[in-house]
Amino acid sequence: MIVYMPVAGHKPLSAVPSLTQAGSNHMIQRGGRTDHLRDLIRAGRFSFLVAGFLLYLMGALAAIYGGAAFDLSRFLLGYLAVAAGHLSVSYSNEYFDRDSDRFGTPSPFSGGSGVLVRRPELAGAAYRLAVILIGISLGTGLIYTIIYPDSLSVFALVLTGNLLGWYYSAPPLRFVARGWGEVATILSFSIVLPGMGYLVTAGAFDLLFAVFSVPLVCYGWFFIMTVEIPDAEADRESGKMTITARCGRTCAIRVILVSALAATLWYLAVSPFREGMIIIALFSMIPLTSAVRGYVGREEASTGVTLVQENITTLVLFCLLADGFLLTAAML
Repeated sequence: MIVYMPVAGHKPLSAVPSLTQAGSNHMIQRGGRTDHLRDLIRAGRFSFLVAGFLLYLMGALAAIYGGAAFDLSRFLLGYLAVAAGHLSVSYSNEYFDRDSDRFGTPSPFSGGSGVLVRRPELAGAAYRLAVILIGISLGTGLIYTIIYPDSLSVFALVLTGNLLGWYYSAPPLRFVARGWGEVATILSFSIVLPGMGYLVTAGAFDLLFAVFSVPLVCYGWFFIMTVEIPDAEADRESGKMTITARCGRTCAIRVILVSALAATLWYLAVSPFREGMIIIALFSMIPLTSAVRGYVGREEASTGVTLVQENITTLVLFCLLADGFLLTAAML
């Protein structure tokens, strides 16, 4: 009979994990890494990229509508710079707002993802991802400028977009805490995202871009005031100086209605001078209808979550239809 005698540097058999135990521990570790990755992806809120792409595409299609030629290489390289910067904003906001997010409840469109509230150990990874994505965005913008030397304005816009996105929530500027959060968002919504699409296609801003950007400024107001509604109390408690936190939901709902109406009136005003604008004006009735519904039922909106979902859905639908029309016009 052979008796196992443990010697120095060895563990007795009872202390050595069995194959089953070792496999179980490996699965737990692998499962932990999978959970980390899943939560980091959730913190990125990748669905927001859809709206950003629609705005970027609208800018490019508007340039084609005005007679510019389409260049796929410019379009894709420009969008890589935009997408990386846009995604970085999700991670930087999650990181810098992780304390204030404790006061609110996450929703599909506002209040953060809640990931760093539940998993504070992922804060460092979120911060690093935000910085890496900014590096990718700026690096892509620089490569674009090297390949196309006449496009310094593209890099300038990429840099502006990243600065607006980072300092929206990051100190020391922290626009959202100083009453400038709405301005930063509207500039990104109406100038940076569609402007990049326009620049990589047309090469420069002109009067036609102004025609398209004015209603997008209105929709920028529509968007930011909408997503602020559910977070009014949480923003007030955490010291965010948003308009809704200071003035209340009723004020925000009024701004939403005025901005949607102003966008429609603009499209109607320019329709006699630009062929096809009357079609986009008809599409603009969709978010306007949602804004009217929100205003009529404002006394019933306790948290505004339903209103937010309707407004954002109609805004995305408007962008889809407007892009579809411009694409059709470009192909004819």
